[in-house]
Amino acid sequence: MHSTLQPLYLLHWSLLVGAVGILTSDCIGQNDLQEADAMLQDFVLLMATLFDTTKCTTNIHILQHLASFATRRGPLWAYSCFAFENMNAFMKPLVHRTHHAKEQIGCALDLFHGLMDFVK
Repeated sequence: MHSTLQPLYLLHWSLLVGAVGILTSDCIGQNDLQEADAMLQDFVLLMATLFDTTKCTTNIHILQHLASFATRRGPLWAYSCFAFENMNAFMKPLVHRTHHAKEQIGCALDLFHGLMDFVK
C-alpha cells in the first residue's frame, strides 16, 4: 500500500486496520482497548477531513463504538450479527413498498400464523 496510497491516506487506513487487529485479538487488555478506541476515533475524524462528509455514513459512525462493544462482549470474533442479517433476508420479501414496512411485515406474519393454525 505504500506505493499506492499517499502518506495521509495510508495513515488513515492503518488506523482502521490496526484497531480492528487489536479488537479481534484473542486477549485484549485495557491498554489495548484504549489504544484501539483512540485509533478508531482518529479514523472517523480523518474520514470527514479526507473524504466528502457524505461518506461519513452510519457504518463509519458505528466504528466509534467498536472498542466499547469489545469491552462489554469480548473480542469481535466472539459474536456476530449474521443471525440478524439472516432474519433480514427472511423479512425483505415481505415488504413490497417503502411505506408502512412494519405493517406489511406484521400482516404477512399474521397471515403465516393464521395459515399454520388452519393447517393443524
